[in-house]
Amino acid sequence: MAGCLLTYLGTMVSKFQELFCLIQQQLGWIEAKQSLDLAEPPIFFRQLPSSSVFRVLTIVAFIAFLMWLHRVYRNLAGLNVKNLNCSPGWAVGYYFIPILNLFRPYQVMKEIWQKSEPNLKTKSVSVPVSSLIRWWWAFWLLPFFIGLVSYHLSIRAVSISEQLTACSVALCCICTTTISKILTILVIRSIDRRQDARYRLLTGKEV
Repeated sequence: MAGCLLTYLGTMVSKFQELFCLIQQQLGWIEAKQSLDLAEPPIFFRQLPSSSVFRVLTIVAFIAFLMWLHRVYRNLAGLNVKNLNCSPGWAVGYYFIPILNLFRPYQVMKEIWQKSEPNLKTKSVSVPVSSLIRWWWAFWLLPFFIGLVSYHLSIRAVSISEQLTACSVALCCICTTTISKILTILVIRSIDRRQDARYRLLTGKEV
């Protein structure tokens, strides 16, 4: 996950440079050839993983997230939680089913949050859902839709103004994706802490 964040940061810097150069080009301050030279990223970011390596890092991070999700949902049964809404397998599987993957993963994460409540006297249905979970899901979906728009704009961009629009939307996609990764890390840490606290109260043992 940290490797992905670093690469997203590098891509963000490159896109900011590209956007700045396109603005200068549109205003007539520089020529197209100069724009290409100025848009070259700093040497530090040129040393970041290539796009193919980045895709591998993204896939590995996603697999690690799904493994964590399977584990924390399976933990609920051991934390004296009854009447779960699905199995650990389905908690993961919903991410791959069209239409369902637009809302069921959020419902699963909401259930995990509520049923990991450390206060054993509180009924899970009455546990308020943290705004962190809502923001996480919003930024989980946003990059997908913005990315679709960015792709269609980029393949049709010919004029400077069209390239400027495509670059702006692509930068927005990168920024929302970066925020999504950060929120995912925060969700993971928060739920792990909640389950650890519940386990200690149930058993009187340290995790």
